[in-house]
Amino acid sequence: MTGFAPQTTKAKAAPPAALIAHICRVCGGPASFGFGVSVRTGREGRWSCLPHRTEVERMVS
Repeated sequence: MTGFAPQTTKAKAAPPAALIAHICRVCGGPASFGFGVSVRTGREGRWSCLPHRTEVERMVS
């Protein structure tokens, strides 16, 4: 026995972006296209599915 206690705390990392479910701003379906997103500043932006991509892009600009 070495006398050292096992480390019991671990830092929690944010989940990878691929694991975060984004929702389309128009229909509520799964979204793959993000507008106004900034990982560095924590801005989630607006997300859309393919059929609503143009509509959501106009909302941002």
